[in-house]
Amino acid sequence: IDAVGPAGSINMNIGDLADWVRFHLGDGTWQGRRLLEEATLADLHRPWMVIQPQGGLVALLRQPETPYSMYALGWMVTVYRGVPILHHGGNIDGFSAMAAFAPTEGVGVAVLANGNGSLLPVTAMWSAFDRLLDLEPIDWTARYAGLIDQIDSLTEGQDTETSEDAARVADTRPAHPLAAYVGTYAHPAYGAVEITHQPGEAKKRKRGRKKAQDPGTLHFRHNAFDGPLEHWHFETFRVGEGDVEGMKLHFRTDAAGRVEAIAVSMEPQLGEPIVFARRAPAALEDPETLARFLGTYDLPPQRAKVTLRGKRLLVHLPGQPTYVLEALERTAEGSLFQIQDLPDYRVRFESDDDEGPATRMVFIQPNGTFVAERAADDDEDDGDDPAADDARDAA
Repeated sequence: IDAVGPAGSINMNIGDLADWVRFHLGDGTWQGRRLLEEATLADLHRPWMVIQPQGGLVALLRQPETPYSMYALGWMVTVYRGVPILHHGGNIDGFSAMAAFAPTEGVGVAVLANGNGSLLPVTAMWSAFDRLLDLEPIDWTARYAGLIDQIDSLTEGQDTETSEDAARVADTRPAHPLAAYVGTYAHPAYGAVEITHQPGEAKKRKRGRKKAQDPGTLHFRHNAFDGPLEHWHFETFRVGEGDVEGMKLHFRTDAAGRVEAIAVSMEPQLGEPIVFARRAPAALEDPETLARFLGTYDLPPQRAKVTLRGKRLLVHLPGQPTYVLEALERTAEGSLFQIQDLPDYRVRFESDDDEGPATRMVFIQPNGTFVAERAADDDEDDGDDPAADDARDAA
C-alpha cells in the first residue's frame, strides 16, 4: 500500500497502540523525555470544527449517547454519556484499528482487528468505556447489528449499475475528437493527471462503402491509479476498470471550445470537484522552439514584432503596451498562446514547415480573427531589447 503509505503503512502491535494512547493521556513526556510541550498537546486535543452529518452511514451511526462530533488536530472529539472522548479509527486492506481516550478520566482504549471496514473496534471501544467509566453497559453489539440490518434493508434489491445509469443522459457524444482531450492536467496539491489516446483501427464495411474509423480509447493516469476511459455523457468520461473504476472526469472547455481543465470529485466531503488545469507542453517553453516564432509580422496598417525574454514571448505593437504570451497548446493548426491577463485574446503561430520559422501570426479576439503574415524584410531578430521595450511602452 505504498501509494497511500501515510494512511496505513505504520506497523504496530496492540502494546504499541496502547502506549500511543498512554502518551496522549500524559503531559507530553515519555519515559522521562519531553517529546511535546504540554501546550502543544493541548492544542492537538482541542476541538476546532464541528463535523456536520452528511447523511448515509455517518448519520446513521450517530447515537443519542454521542449526539455530536467535532474535529481537533488529528482526533475526533465527542461527548459520550457526559464524558469527553477523543478517538480516531482507521481501516486498510485486512485491518481495522481504534485508539481512544477520556482525558478528564485518565483512561483509554486501544483496539486492533483483522478485518477492514469492521465495526468491531467501535463496538469494543464503547463497551470498554462503559466499564472503565462505571456506566450501565449498553449492548453495542446488538445496537450496531440492528443498524447494519437497517442499511442492508435500504439497499436490498438495488442494482448499483442501474442507479448510476439513472443519472446518465443517453445518446450524447463528446464535443471534440478524442485526441483533443490528450494532455497533462495539474493541480498544486493533487499533482498531475495524464490523458493519453490510443487510436483505433479502421473497421471493414461492405463492398463499395468506405471504412469506418474506430475513434480509439482515452486512458487516464493519476499517480499509481490508471485505467481506460469510457464516454459517459456530454463531456464526462468514466474510468472503466482499475482501482478507481467508476470515477468520473468532466472535461471543461473555454469560450473558444478548447479543453482547458478536468473536474474530478475526488473528495466528496468538499462538496465540489478538484479541478486540474491543462498544462502547456514543455516544448512551448523551450527557447529553441520559441525562436521559430520571433520576428516581424505585417498587420496592416501596422507591424507586430515578436521577441523573447527568458521563456516568454513578447508582442510589441505601435502605441500599445508590451504583451506577454502564455503557452497553451500545440494543435494541427499551430502553436497557441494566450495574452497574459486577457483570457479572451489569443495568438496562434502557423508555419508551412513544421520545423521552420512561423510564416504567419493569427490574432484571435472577441471582435474577430486577424492574420499577420511574416514581413518580407523580416530580420528574424531572435532577442529582446529591454531598452527598446521601454521606449515603445513610453511611446
